[in-house]
Amino acid sequence: MESRATNSIQLDDAMLDLVAGTLTRNGSIVALRPKSFLLLCHLASRGGQVVTKSDLLDAVWPDVFVTEDSLTQAIRDVRTALKDETGRRLQTIRGRGYLLDTTVSPPAARPGGGTPLPRLAVLPFRLRPERDDLLPRLEMLGEEIAAGLARYRTLRVISSASARRAAKEFDDPAEIAARLGADYLIDGAALAGQDGFQLRLTLIRSESEALVWSETFDCQGDAILDAQSGIVPRVLAHLVSGIETEGHARALTRTTESLTAYDHFARGQALWSSDDPELARHSLAHYEAAVAADPEFGLAWTHLAWAELALNDYSLAPSDVMLRAAERAKRGVALAPYDGRTHTGLGYIKALSGDYSGATANVAVGLSLNPSSVDCLMDHVVVSICRGRPLEALALLDQVLDLCPMRVSYDAHMRGEVLFMLGRYSEAADAFLGSTNLSNRRRTFLAGMLAKAGRHAEAIAQLDTIAREDPDWDHIGNAKLGYRYENDADRTHLEDAIRLAMELRRES
Repeated sequence: MESRATNSIQLDDAMLDLVAGTLTRNGSIVALRPKSFLLLCHLASRGGQVVTKSDLLDAVWPDVFVTEDSLTQAIRDVRTALKDETGRRLQTIRGRGYLLDTTVSPPAARPGGGTPLPRLAVLPFRLRPERDDLLPRLEMLGEEIAAGLARYRTLRVISSASARRAAKEFDDPAEIAARLGADYLIDGAALAGQDGFQLRLTLIRSESEALVWSETFDCQGDAILDAQSGIVPRVLAHLVSGIETEGHARALTRTTESLTAYDHFARGQALWSSDDPELARHSLAHYEAAVAADPEFGLAWTHLAWAELALNDYSLAPSDVMLRAAERAKRGVALAPYDGRTHTGLGYIKALSGDYSGATANVAVGLSLNPSSVDCLMDHVVVSICRGRPLEALALLDQVLDLCPMRVSYDAHMRGEVLFMLGRYSEAADAFLGSTNLSNRRRTFLAGMLAKAGRHAEAIAQLDTIAREDPDWDHIGNAKLGYRYENDADRTHLEDAIRLAMELRRES
């Protein structure tokens, strides 16, 4: 892991110091020839990114003609120095170049070491009798309770999406907990009233199925707006000690002062979680209504920005839409500075706009505020992809999978994009095929993946589908707009794959 203060990078049991110009192990200098050391430094400065052979040749042997044999020998020297003969740390990316993995991904544990953090899932709350007007409000309360708990470093909160699916598939709490890997479950039953409901919450220890805590909360009318701030500390009191004071204050912050805004936001969220892009328009209308009812509702401004970008296929959005989304996301941060989701949402939009360093800064702040938020992690994935850091993105996606074990194809196209960057083309295509929504932009990318994987008939079939839907579709032009990369090599890699697919179709 790199230290910004010292520019030192830990590579297993060796330490590379870019300022001192040394590679050491246990305090002793590791012998490495000058060109091989220069190669290691260049790869380290692009840690986690694929570096092409031509880039390495230009960097290490400028103005000197050498064959690839010199590069191969230097790679061999570096692997020997790092005790990495298998190529786990310094990876060969087939057909592209090399990648030095500078990431460190320790398992989630208590700060300072110790036993793993307790894992908690908030199950979907039940409403009796069922009321269509109250159900989104109840679901939203569950989401915000989970979000409030996710702000603590002393907990790991499993995503609500996985909790909902597990509850649909299993009736037995023990089975639900086992499938989610949850140490504790929060279950809730609500009794509908005239203008809201009474909510009975229970906290269950999964291993023994013992009831840890139970309490009833009044959620009639505006009282629901205070419910989250009352529930979160009661749950925490039974789970963890040494609660961070700052995090505690943030978790008790209201999202909105308006019940009308709360209801519209809840309905927007219910539609958004369905993964159907056609419903984004309806979500957008609800988010617009939410900020109209409460212009100080920061998270609603963030989701309003996301929804409009989704309607315009994200990076393909016109410049005026992109600018408006950025302004709305900035407003979300200003109004809700303690909610990490507003910061990472702005980072996501900055990455799509080409402000890559700004995007990185925003997601870092967001994850420091909401370390267990799947939304924050996914925004970070997008930024890592745009910046050409596939190993970092893959590690983040694994964290998402850990917190969201039941969500099918939640990250399908992102995982596919990362695997493509790593040259794992057939795996990338299979991941993309797991996506429920394949726009023409994504189909074009998929065709390139399939072509590079040697699955030519499938690649041609994807382009045939696009041709039927939009005969004038510009594969290369829309790929340049639709996938924003900081590094030219990543753009060229994608465009070359698409051109290969197009050539296969012409020849068929």
